[in-house]
Amino acid sequence: MISSPRIEFFTWLSTGVAATSLALLIFIPSLNEVNVYAKIVSLIAFIVSLTFSVGSLSILKEMIVFSNASNDKAISIHHFVLFVALLSYLIGFGAYFYSLSPIYTYIFTGAFIVVLIFFKKAQNAIIAPNKKINQSK
Repeated sequence: MISSPRIEFFTWLSTGVAATSLALLIFIPSLNEVNVYAKIVSLIAFIVSLTFSVGSLSILKEMIVFSNASNDKAISIHHFVLFVALLSYLIGFGAYFYSLSPIYTYIFTGAFIVVLIFFKKAQNAIIAPNKKINQSK
């Protein structure tokens, strides 16, 4: 079973992805004078992202309701569905920014890489003290 803080995180992540995907699905078709092919790719990616994030929420809800019945296979399926939702979400944003101007795609990619680096450093800073505490017990 997934721990309660992780359930809250996955719920927050999936609902955020679903909400912004839906908002962008409504907003992007109204854009004029953009790269049409990139616009279509971003719309398709956001449709996939919306569908898979709702699927991820559904799987998570089933795992919560039947907490005694959840297993590693269900958790793996949930993580895979969430991964597909997040990947298509990032592809959608990349295509959306490219449809506006390629420079925005470079800025988005660079900022995303910097955030990942800082996230990894923060994660290591959080995990290291916890490992020492657990080893001393």
